[in-house]
Amino acid sequence: MRTSLVFSGTESEMHHKIASKYADRLMMSYYYCRDKGDILEKRIAAKPSLQYWLDSGAHTLQKGGDNEVDWTLAQWEKYVASYCEWLLQHADSVYAAAELDVGNMIPPDIVYGWRDKYFRPLEKQGLQIIYVYHDWDGPQMWESMCRTMRYIGISYGAVKNKSLGRRMTAARRFRTRVHGFAITNYRSIREGFLYTADSTSWKSGEKYGQWYLWTNKIGRAHV
Repeated sequence: MRTSLVFSGTESEMHHKIASKYADRLMMSYYYCRDKGDILEKRIAAKPSLQYWLDSGAHTLQKGGDNEVDWTLAQWEKYVASYCEWLLQHADSVYAAAELDVGNMIPPDIVYGWRDKYFRPLEKQGLQIIYVYHDWDGPQMWESMCRTMRYIGISYGAVKNKSLGRRMTAARRFRTRVHGFAITNYRSIREGFLYTADSTSWKSGEKYGQWYLWTNKIGRAHV
């Protein structure tokens, strides 16, 4: 299986313009798009063939700094409900979308409940939803997710975990797709452990004037 790279961080007009010339699947975050009016509608109208891999913005909301929030459960649920409504409005152009991954901010049982309440209904309407697995979930949860879900997301840390091979064996057994968040790990990409992967590091050309040169072992950034 070949890993497909999803170009993330395409909310800015400049990066979207560049990436949309060469890629057919772009990632954008609901967090950054929600206050930009009809930005997604305009981009869909300009190039209907593009498909969008959409993210809830959960990582931005919890990584610290000015964007970090201290919300009540009611505020979190209002956010996830709004996010799912937004996904449904653009369903025809949504290739896939990630759930609201905030299990380290609020009780995981609440997050699991939102999967059934908000995201499972979207799947029934044809959207591909990525449910996020963390190491703290444990191997039994991984097995359960592979058995009951079509698409699972894992982090960079999980990709580096020594048990990755066993996890991928389970995913293949159940024909579950796996997305890697923030992945530039050459081995994972080369050997096709993942169905899709993204990283804002792929924006280094725009941000720092760099590009990745791939050797037979690793990828190195060059100026």
